[in-house]
Parts: sequence; structure tokens; C-alpha cells
Amino acid sequence: MSRQGLLAFPPSALKAIYLGLQIQPANRDRLVAAANKRGQRIPIYQLHLHQARYEFELEQIN
Repeated sequence: MSRQGLLAFPPSALKAIYLGLQIQPANRDRLVAAANKRGQRIPIYQLHLHQARYEFELEQIN
């Protein structure tokens, strides 16, 4: 069962988390903390704009 905005799924279904360009720092911190509580190592990536080219790049933050 899920509450509005929340989904329930088995821990093994979560393979990675991708954070968008404009995520608020408080939301980023909450997502990282929630991922760490799951007891498995989940890669977390933050999307950034590339400094020299018109493209995005991913940075693993954990």
C-alpha cells in the first residue's frame, strides 16, 4: 500500500538514484539519507551542466 506520493517496492528493485539539476539541497539530503537507511549500497548521481559543452554530465556523489 502507498500513501500519496510514496511508492512501496522491494529493496532489490532500486538500482540507482538520479538527482536533477534543480533539486533543493534539503531534498537531496533527505533522499541520500533515505537511500543509506535501506542497508544496501545504491549509487546516487547528481546531474550537472557541462562547463565547456552544451550537455549534461553525471557525478556520482556517494
